[in-house]
Amino acid sequence: MTFTTKIEHSIGYITINKPPVNALNSSDWISFYKIFEEQAFNEEIKVIIINSKGKGFCSGADLNEHKDLAIEDEIKVSKKINDGVWKLVQAIERSPVPVIVNCSNFVVGAGMLVAMSADFIFAESKTQFKLPGINFGVFAGISNAIGLLPRSLVKKMLFTGEPVFAEELIKYGFILAVCNDKNALVKDSFELAKKISTHKRDHLSILKSLILENKNHSANLKKELNASINALKSLD
Repeated sequence: MTFTTKIEHSIGYITINKPPVNALNSSDWISFYKIFEEQAFNEEIKVIIINSKGKGFCSGADLNEHKDLAIEDEIKVSKKINDGVWKLVQAIERSPVPVIVNCSNFVVGAGMLVAMSADFIFAESKTQFKLPGINFGVFAGISNAIGLLPRSLVKKMLFTGEPVFAEELIKYGFILAVCNDKNALVKDSFELAKKISTHKRDHLSILKSLILENKNHSANLKKELNASINALKSLD
């Protein structure tokens, strides 16, 4: 199963589990979106934690889905992936409850979009965050990253495709806490979720909507995803 879910003590959990590197295909992204929406609008849930199993958090889109396809078919697959990613990112940003993401080892491409859309990021100390779209003609994540990190650092990540470690990103408030290992990651994020869950869901939802008014990257993300499709078309 690519995703598992549970609810405990008013905390909703979504775990990504697609070995070996949690690369998600077009159907997975749509499923992720639907699963997230189910939890976000479950009145029993006051906060959501997104976890992962395996080698890392998420390596982004599954490149094998594009393998050996004609350009026309590759464009169709890319559009489907983009649609799923955009819907998920928008759902996380507009979620009526706070969202916490636990990141381990690597957070790549669309996986980083998921993390950037959450309210809080916890990460293991050696976790790498990477936007390698320059290598594939994918230009998503620009507005999200620029809204959260210094412009010069974002430009370096985008123009080189090179990773930045969690220990550097915490300096800019991008990450709430850097943890020594997976056990500490789970423990620390749970402690925050437990505190949040003591409050009324209605109050949490009001705060989320007020915060969203000052942060709306979804419209720009849509433009970036469309630019990626246009880059593919130029190869036709």
